[in-house]
Amino acid sequence: MTTRDYGLPCAWHYDHRRGITLRWGRPDGFFTVHGGDQRGKRGDHALLDTVRVTQAWQDELDVAHKAREWARANPPRKATTGEHR
Repeated sequence: MTTRDYGLPCAWHYDHRRGITLRWGRPDGFFTVHGGDQRGKRGDHALLDTVRVTQAWQDELDVAHKAREWARANPPRKATTGEHR
């Protein structure tokens, strides 16, 4: 996996309902979504998605809003049991 350099300051938002962390560095043109509580971490552990954005975040409410938007647009996948039907 490629390691990236993230802009500073960097903001994290953990959505406990979905178990995802959104990380967004300023002035990066993207944010990343990670599985689990990855607040304060700068690696790409548990990376789920990278999403391009056109504007940098303004405050923690903006970061939380993007996390909710991503969660709505990407519903949890149903677990598969591996059984054949």
